[in-house]
Amino acid sequence: MICQQRASLSELPLPWARFENSRGADVYIRPERIASWPLVLLDDVEISLARRIAAKYAALCVRTSPTGGCHVWLRCTRPLGEGERRDA
Repeated sequence: MICQQRASLSELPLPWARFENSRGADVYIRPERIASWPLVLLDDVEISLARRIAAKYAALCVRTSPTGGCHVWLRCTRPLGEGERRDA
């Protein structure tokens, strides 16, 4: 794990992550767990369900496995703490 606390997207090592993932490393990026964020992350969502979610809500879908699992990042109207994200 590499923790990039309070880093902007432009500061994240995205080229490195893409390179490592091309070699099978399973690097992924998520918001810092203990902070409040206006995002909810759903993991391992089937592609057709991810598409339905994205059609209904403000969301980003990323296919994370060849077998069809996706991350779905849902935008929220306000920052949510860890417990609130879990409940959402």
